[in-house]
Amino acid sequence: MRNFCHHLGITVKFDIDSLRTLQTLADTGSLQTTANHLHLSRSAVSWKLKRLQERTGCTLVRRDGRNLRLTDDGHELLTYGRQIIDAHDAAVRRFTPIDTRGTVRVGATEGASATPPTSISGSASNNPPPSTNGSPTAA
Repeated sequence: MRNFCHHLGITVKFDIDSLRTLQTLADTGSLQTTANHLHLSRSAVSWKLKRLQERTGCTLVRRDGRNLRLTDDGHELLTYGRQIIDAHDAAVRRFTPIDTRGTVRVGATEGASATPPTSISGSASNNPPPSTNGSPTAA
């Protein structure tokens, strides 16, 4: 019953989260580790994989002892999936504005230097910190 959706004239659509789940499973080989990496429950990971298999009409994953392994179809979908995920993430980075407003609090021990790190001091110089009246604040 491979690719049965195409025979019925149904358009197959893949969502980024399901493709990312397949990618993470391929990288970890474990349902629980995949769930941990994606901050999902094991049942949510299983459901996403099942939905991908239903959409493709292919077996994408097989159990190999305690681990899960991708089938040949799973590897083929993963090849496309990685490209889709990379393109998606690049577009999100490109079109997501970076909000540089806000407060950065830095904690340090008494022996630390009073000079701010150079990686943040450049932007901090444009927005000087409020006065502490010479008294240290509790962390």
